[in-house]
Amino acid sequence: VEKGNAIFEGSIKTSVLDSSFLVSGGFVEFDGSSELKWERSVLEVSAGDMITKGSSIVSFTTSDVLVSGGGLRFQEQSEVSFDSSNIRVTLGSMNFHDDSVVSVTDSTVHIQNGDMQFAGDSRVNFLRSPIYLAGQLEFVDQTQSSFIDSDISIVGGSFHSKDLTDVEFIRSTIDVFGSFHIQNDADVKMEDCWITIENGDLRILDRGTFTVQRTSIQVVNGDFLVMNPSHDRKFVTFAESIVSVE
Repeated sequence: VEKGNAIFEGSIKTSVLDSSFLVSGGFVEFDGSSELKWERSVLEVSAGDMITKGSSIVSFTTSDVLVSGGGLRFQEQSEVSFDSSNIRVTLGSMNFHDDSVVSVTDSTVHIQNGDMQFAGDSRVNFLRSPIYLAGQLEFVDQTQSSFIDSDISIVGGSFHSKDLTDVEFIRSTIDVFGSFHIQNDADVKMEDCWITIENGDLRILDRGTFTVQRTSIQVVNGDFLVMNPSHDRKFVTFAESIVSVE
């Protein structure tokens, strides 16, 4: 599809098997109660976005999702799953909004010159899925996210978790070449993780909780700050962990 859009809407069921679906100069949208399954296929969007919305259900298995000059947007009550797939976004962002539910399993995510944002009441789970991000990683509103056995590398950007977010990391390595900020009422939990923050600060601000268990945190060329100007308590817990500030 050139200089046009591809829209899947309404009560339809579509399967894409061993195929390539290319859209240039437009967007791909999944809306309504549509159900789509992609297996061993390629979805490539150039100069446009891929959008899921409504109550659509979309699954990618052993497939490639390639977006350049646009972004991936998961909105409303859509449900999306990636299994053994490759997600690559260039000059664009990956956004989870509203009540969307997204699972990423045994896949890879690569975002070049863009951000990854978790917002609204979205629920997102990463399992054995590494993330490379040349941009910002941000958690806002009331989103709930978990990263299990999923390494994250942030280059040229920072980590932000704020508002009423709930973020959990288990058995993951996180390398941030920038700052790491937790603020407002955000709850962040880390278990059996390895965290390196280089050329930036680790700032734990305001209320909420920061729980670290059996985890190593290293801050290089930066500061470690814990501050709460309000009368409400901030709960920070370290158990069987190592914190190094160099």
